[in-house]
Amino acid sequence: MRILMLQLTLCLLPLVTWAQEAPATLPGTLPLTVDTPLDVLMVDGIDRFCLREIAKVRDERESRWKRDVSSVDAYEKSLAPYRDRFRTILGAVDARVERIQFEMPLNPGGASPQLQMNRWPVLPGLTAEGLVMVPAGSQPWKGMVIVVPDSRWSPHELAIGAGLKANAISNLPQLLVQNGFLVVIPTLINRDDEFAGNPAVAMTNQSNREWVYRSAFEMGRHVIGYEVQKVLAAVDLMSQLNTAKNETRPISIVGIGDGGQIALYSAALDNRLASVLVSGYFQPREGVWQEPIDRNVWRQLLEFGDAEIAGMIAPRPLVIEACAIPETEGPLPVKPGRRGGAAPGQIKTASLAAVRSEFDRARAIYDKLMVGNRLQLVVSGDEGRGSATTTAAIQVLGEQSGWKEFRQDLKAPDWPIPAVDQQAIQRRQVEEGVEFTQKLLRHSYKTRDKLFAAADRSSVDKWVASAETLRSHVYQELIGQLPDPSMPLNPRTRKVLDEPEFTAYEVVLDT
Repeated sequence: MRILMLQLTLCLLPLVTWAQEAPATLPGTLPLTVDTPLDVLMVDGIDRFCLREIAKVRDERESRWKRDVSSVDAYEKSLAPYRDRFRTILGAVDARVERIQFEMPLNPGGASPQLQMNRWPVLPGLTAEGLVMVPAGSQPWKGMVIVVPDSRWSPHELAIGAGLKANAISNLPQLLVQNGFLVVIPTLINRDDEFAGNPAVAMTNQSNREWVYRSAFEMGRHVIGYEVQKVLAAVDLMSQLNTAKNETRPISIVGIGDGGQIALYSAALDNRLASVLVSGYFQPREGVWQEPIDRNVWRQLLEFGDAEIAGMIAPRPLVIEACAIPETEGPLPVKPGRRGGAAPGQIKTASLAAVRSEFDRARAIYDKLMVGNRLQLVVSGDEGRGSATTTAAIQVLGEQSGWKEFRQDLKAPDWPIPAVDQQAIQRRQVEEGVEFTQKLLRHSYKTRDKLFAAADRSSVDKWVASAETLRSHVYQELIGQLPDPSMPLNPRTRKVLDEPEFTAYEVVLDT
């Protein structure tokens, strides 16, 4: 079957004397008779090849996993190499700052719940910012929960509304803090384009997420990885709070939309997260190429569909909520004075059938550990089109997490709304992500020198032999090696130019 077609235009010295006309086809080739433009034909062939490979790898993915389900300890041990690879492709590989603390003291024990915008260090030069909600009273906290909003929502919009509690997108954060849980809501880099570009050069219509993604991807890092690191730094903080009080309060995580992706990935990498609720981000991921480019993760589909990632959370409780999420139709319009160039991509609410199909694959993994009941699916509204973090989802999460006497009928208090400049926060988050990447770039020669130090330069022969490993690394990990041709080349040609100085032919090859 023809899977890929190449377009070549050959510029040749005259093949014949001036008295002779150049042949219509090159010797040893068949006539090229297609009318479709060759660039269109080539792209169509590449498209068919890629879609076939994506479908193929979906069917082969399970065979790449070697899980030891004989015990929980054995299972955790067998996951270690997969977590390492997942961490690497996400770019969440840099050592986080140790012994961190919130920039503003929490000061628990107040007569009413406290709200404060806070910051905490993550990596050198990279900080997280978000809303911290501290329970009232002096009783020990029942637990600690990280709630990750969709990237299009600020922490305030998610938890308390834009200045009015009645406008809150979700009542979960308020319920958690009123029930005695410490709540941390980190800020995600959003899908606006306000800071996407260099004012000294040009601004673009890329989303802020895409802007950070593009440079980070070239350095083996990722906007997703940076945000996973921010969440895990919050887990570090919470673990330190437990240690300081000699307590074992559970740490849970909830995420919605883009935040659901961050929650899912964070829990897969760190088993300190005791329970998880993912709202609006769980489905077959073979269509990720149709989503915004900032969701593109190198080689992810080889091993890590959503179900396999969920399998790295097992045997811990995981609740999947099928619900509506903010949708994206494509790149933002190019504003006057800006450049275009944003990658295409859409975010759509997944069909309930799609969510169920991926859930069933994840359930099979949980069942092998004999903990199938710890993976639950909650459907919000009609066919999974209702709002996120519904009463039903919260109830299931509470039951799975062992939350006792968790009340959902509490009236929201009159919050003292802290003054917040969300634009300034977003600017800092974007600029810190870009600058962290640029610092990596400035020091990248050290990493390259270390990699190439393994080559033997003592002689030409030894260099050639030792360089083969490096060559293979570049081919497979940097470029991406395609399979060898699976069919005869079957060359077809046709003459397109016949000039005194040269004759040009179009050439098509099958591969």
